[in-house]
Amino acid sequence: MPSATPFARHILANYPKFDASKLVVIPRGIRSSDFPHGYTPEPGWRERFTAEYPTLSGPEPWLCLPGRGTRIKGHEHALDLVSALNAAGIPVRLILLGAQQSGRDHYTESLAERARELGIHDQVVFTAPRRDVRDVFASSAAVLQLSTKPEAFGRTVVEALNLGVPVIGFDHGGAGELLAELFPAGRVRLGDAAELLDRTRTVLTEGLKVPAFDRYRLDTMQAATLAVYQSLLAHPE
Repeated sequence: MPSATPFARHILANYPKFDASKLVVIPRGIRSSDFPHGYTPEPGWRERFTAEYPTLSGPEPWLCLPGRGTRIKGHEHALDLVSALNAAGIPVRLILLGAQQSGRDHYTESLAERARELGIHDQVVFTAPRRDVRDVFASSAAVLQLSTKPEAFGRTVVEALNLGVPVIGFDHGGAGELLAELFPAGRVRLGDAAELLDRTRTVLTEGLKVPAFDRYRLDTMQAATLAVYQSLLAHPE
């Protein structure tokens, strides 16, 4: 029932005159073959990647925060998390995947300065947008989704979880909905640094597994969208 979904409830609460019987909620989806469960990179990929980013060549686990270089993606929360993990005796490496973009140099420089202040500059890697996202995710101990504003779907959440990689993220917007359904152990109250540390420490030390699932598929989304159009053509009123 559409009205049972959080997104539908949001629409009906904010647009009370809307006819609920006409509301159809179609979740976005991914091509599961692009992010298969249990995937591992081809031989030599990790060596090539760490040759580009020597900071990552040690034994420490990787955390990956994918997202463009903008403040709402929560990069500072990730930096603070690395510092807190250090204090807890759990050194990691952080990949800010896709944060390095033309025109956003001032922002990434401010993040680098923050990392220096925290004493973790040699544990953080900034990359430009890359085509080997699947390999980076699959090689990470966890993927972070720390956007400070609620976002509609959270494609990277589904991509990483479909690979079997834990996702740790703030419990709001689409990311929160997806985590509640697919990996509740990764949910963190918005902005709660202590809980973020606790959830991440649990994932890193207990080796939590992400079960395979068959939802949020691109073909399902496409079929549902076409069904809406076919229904409107059949009943234009």
